[in-house]
Amino acid sequence: MFKSCVLALVSVTLLALPLTISAEEKKPSIEDLVEKPVQAITDLSEAQPKRAKLTEEQAIAQLQYMMLNAFKRIEPTLLERGSFKPVGMTLDPDGTFRSVRVDGQEEMPQAVALDAIVSSLKSLAANRTQWAVGVMYVTGKKQEDGRIQRRIMVATEHIAGWARTWSYPYFIDGEQVKMGSPFETEMKPVYYK
Repeated sequence: MFKSCVLALVSVTLLALPLTISAEEKKPSIEDLVEKPVQAITDLSEAQPKRAKLTEEQAIAQLQYMMLNAFKRIEPTLLERGSFKPVGMTLDPDGTFRSVRVDGQEEMPQAVALDAIVSSLKSLAANRTQWAVGVMYVTGKKQEDGRIQRRIMVATEHIAGWARTWSYPYFIDGEQVKMGSPFETEMKPVYYK
């Protein structure tokens, strides 16, 4: 009886072994999942990935997308205080927006915080890992009647070579930020030369 149990166990094991091996053979290897080059690369310039060409409209749309994401971040502060400290903006190639702030900027004068953010953006643009960079801040001009006309200033730049500034007059109306028509200006690239 013991021999028959052992033989049955060995038979079942031998029957299962080819199934296990054949299942392992069907799994694709990592080499199968990676696209293989058609020919060997002999010139290093061929190994560099080619960037997709963007039209001006596409680049400006990405700059506007970055700006709108930054506005969403500052809107609660704008409603609470009527103003906000400068904020830097970046846009990754995959479309991820990030805001850039510097430590202690809430206690800094606006000009110092703005200079620190601009320095950070220059560094980020220099390593060319970001599709776009920009800065957003508030400025104001005293009117003859004593009121201050405030504007949200936005300066953005795309790695593809286009840059824009926007100036939005605004005021706070209860629980809403009311913005006037923007004044858009084309500018020369500063960060991505």
